[in-house]
Amino acid sequence: MPHKACEVVVHEKAIGGHCTVSVMDEERVSKGDPALLVIYRDDKFIFDSEFKLQRFLANPFKYSRATLPVKMPPPEDKVSLYNLQKMEDSISFME
Repeated sequence: MPHKACEVVVHEKAIGGHCTVSVMDEERVSKGDPALLVIYRDDKFIFDSEFKLQRFLANPFKYSRATLPVKMPPPEDKVSLYNLQKMEDSISFME
């Protein structure tokens, strides 16, 4: 669990809290770790590893221009069918 000092509202983070280096170099979208935060030109960037944070610091201008793709991949959070059944506004069918 991240420390309270690491919490930043998602809309305050650059590119929605995703790792800028992953978007630019690997062409994939991954959520960043709130503990790995850098402020560059009044934008808050977070990264998914210390290595990617160091890459950003080596060339911040290149990575600060990153944008998210138009079509985002589906979220990686797994949905529990058991929890879906408990929701009042959901209908679940089991075959």
